[in-house]
Amino acid sequence: MLQWMPISRRTSRGQNISYDGAAIDMVDLLAAAFNFSYTCVEPADKEWGSRQHNSTWTGIIGMSQRQGADLCPVPYSMTPERASVLEFSVHVLSTYNMAVYMVPSSPHPTAAQWLVLLPSRDWQVYLGLTAAFCWVSLLLTLARTKLVRGVLSTGSHSGALTARVSLRQDLPRRPESCSCQSVLYSWSLFCVTVTAFYTGNIVADVAMGPQDVLFTTLQDLVNQGMYDVGAAAGGYVHNMFKARVCSTL
Repeated sequence: MLQWMPISRRTSRGQNISYDGAAIDMVDLLAAAFNFSYTCVEPADKEWGSRQHNSTWTGIIGMSQRQGADLCPVPYSMTPERASVLEFSVHVLSTYNMAVYMVPSSPHPTAAQWLVLLPSRDWQVYLGLTAAFCWVSLLLTLARTKLVRGVLSTGSHSGALTARVSLRQDLPRRPESCSCQSVLYSWSLFCVTVTAFYTGNIVADVAMGPQDVLFTTLQDLVNQGMYDVGAAAGGYVHNMFKARVCSTL
């Protein structure tokens, strides 16, 4: 036996060592049903068990392999290597393993990190914005041809007016033509909408950070050199990495 909270809990009172928990409750039920007594023993190396190069095992599995123990109630994940020396019962507990890693960040922003400030990385977006700017400038030019000379400030170009509205700058003089006002107000509303979407997207990108998955298979994890893998010694994950590397795991 070894402690594996909350399945098995080790209690020490001087030289006396006892265990309780779900594992002991299960053994008590088996002992009552099949009329046998038992004594809890610990492996000398205090390990759960890992396979050695000479096909022997350490820890609790090694004790079972050498017939030094008859029953092991602590939770063991079934693997082909363990099944070659142990006889597993019907599973009584299912658990899941999760890998957690932190996305690295650089104190000096790279060129790729500055790209987050761009509204989009798709050329279609910039083409559409350019086309909208040119279309509004053309509409202003057509609308100005119907005005009496001098209503708009002298030298004010339609493209400059469109740019001033985009940059939220005051106009030299508000146009008196309803057509010009309608075009400029519509363009201003369009710019406010685009700015709102851009602001929301950039806040989300900065808050969430990069979402690229650095590895998707066990082979990718082994080949990368950025992260170290940590696992409990002698556990299923430790033996899985130690025994083989398979992209299907």
